[in-house]
Amino acid sequence: MDFELEIANLHIKKNEINWILKPYPHAIIDNFLPKSLFEQVSSTKPDVLDDLRRTNTTGLEFNKKEYGIKGKSQKFRIPIEIMGFGIGKNLFSKFMNPSKIITLASHDDFGGYYPYHSSSRNGLLGSHVDHCFLGDNIHFANSIFYAHKEWKKEWQGETILFNHNGFKPLVYIEPKPNRMVLFIHSNTSFHGVNKILCPEKITRNTYYMDYYLHSNDIKHLVENIQKAGKGKPKIKYSYHQTTFIPFFPFGFNSRPTFNTRRIVTYFRAYIIYLFFRILPIDFKYSKKFNRLYNNLKNSIKRQINKFFS
Repeated sequence: MDFELEIANLHIKKNEINWILKPYPHAIIDNFLPKSLFEQVSSTKPDVLDDLRRTNTTGLEFNKKEYGIKGKSQKFRIPIEIMGFGIGKNLFSKFMNPSKIITLASHDDFGGYYPYHSSSRNGLLGSHVDHCFLGDNIHFANSIFYAHKEWKKEWQGETILFNHNGFKPLVYIEPKPNRMVLFIHSNTSFHGVNKILCPEKITRNTYYMDYYLHSNDIKHLVENIQKAGKGKPKIKYSYHQTTFIPFFPFGFNSRPTFNTRRIVTYFRAYIIYLFFRILPIDFKYSKKFNRLYNNLKNSIKRQINKFFS
């Protein structure tokens, strides 16, 4: 696999990265892997994978399966090796020194997250922002690699970039095979996946990777982004979990969905998100505040269970 990674890295270095700053910084790289290598990577079908970690079946996360990569072939792991351990950090060098970047792959078992996703017909992912930190580091960027062999425009399934409050879709990125998507993550980088209309036997397959910085490096990141955009966009960070816009998967102009078994969880996360986004609380103190909140909530649950047991 070392030889194939070396060939892939040489190919990737030739790719030009053109960053688009609105609605927030993002970039699209087509033909990310050499054609022959992509054919090998995309030959794995999700139905033969045995490391299924989670299946999403709510109105805001539907028909999406998330997999770990334990026990997978070396070919299957190549995108993760590149995105998480290799040249992936360099993809964000316009805004941050790669030596400062920490990846999801550097955490044990990906920090409890799952780097390979497979979505089937009628699947969707509503407007949301991802978790804002892992350990003591702040989540500042994402990469998404489309690994399915074929995709037609009429099958939809685009990655959607929303406006700053997540209510209005602004950019639709077609999930073309062998395409890499990069974006800067903050408390306003709402994104999602349009409803998938592919045939029953086709799946939308993606690898993904998160990137983190120490809190001391965030100021430098923001300065570099504003310098590139001549003062815009303004990137901000505040405490939040993975947070979905409740009821409206694709913004206020979309049909609302009430078909969700986790509506209380979604709504609570959204309220917490708004609380810390609106109030000027330092990030490190907001983390402590939320930890106290969770401890209190768990304590109350234990007391209730003890009372009724």
